[in-house]
Amino acid sequence: MVKSGGFPKPVRIGKRAIGWKYSEIKEWLKRL
Repeated sequence: MVKSGGFPKPVRIGKRAIGWKYSEIKEWLKRL
């Protein structure tokens, strides 16, 4: 889903952790 552009790309926040930008998730939710 990330590769096809259907979900925002994750951002690495540590060696073993990822997260997502709040603004990108908010925009994604609007498109649902």
